[in-house]
Amino acid sequence: AQRATLQYWKQQMPWADKGSVTVANGGDLAKEAGVFPWLAVTPENAPR
Repeated sequence: AQRATLQYWKQQMPWADKGSVTVANGGDLAKEAGVFPWLAVTPENAPR
């Protein structure tokens, strides 16, 4: 899957069963991990 991650859950979680696979947004995970500077991921107003 392009720009996505597949997550295999080894433990039971409130949002996923043990042994299940879920799809997550790779960009969101990278932002949460601090891969990108905060200024690069801060939305701006569109020009008028």
